[in-house]
Amino acid sequence: MSGEGQNIFVPFILDSIAEYKPGFGSILEIGSGTGNNLIKLSKMFETYGLELSPEMLAIAKKKDKKSVYLQGGMSEFDIRRKFDVIICMFDSINHLPSLNYWKKTFDCAHHHHLVKGFFYI
Repeated sequence: MSGEGQNIFVPFILDSIAEYKPGFGSILEIGSGTGNNLIKLSKMFETYGLELSPEMLAIAKKKDKKSVYLQGGMSEFDIRRKFDVIICMFDSINHLPSLNYWKKTFDCAHHHHLVKGFFYI
């Protein structure tokens, strides 16, 4: 995704968080790619990225030393912790092969966000 998209969506996420979940501390991005979103968000929050591609994950880890990056698919993950906000940006979810995988992704996100957490797609 171009910087233009990040310049729109990252501020949108930050504005939404400020309005609906002030004082939160943790974000999980599923389908985090090369980490461009988390680099910006990690300046303010505890950030985790989940990415299936080992090549993209290696780039993200090299660029962003502050976030925690994990390899895994968005429809089958268990990080063993909960997050205030979970994001899946820039059509990442559209790479899933069927609606059944979408449901699994929503179930995983639900399992990993706090009771009053948010999941942004």
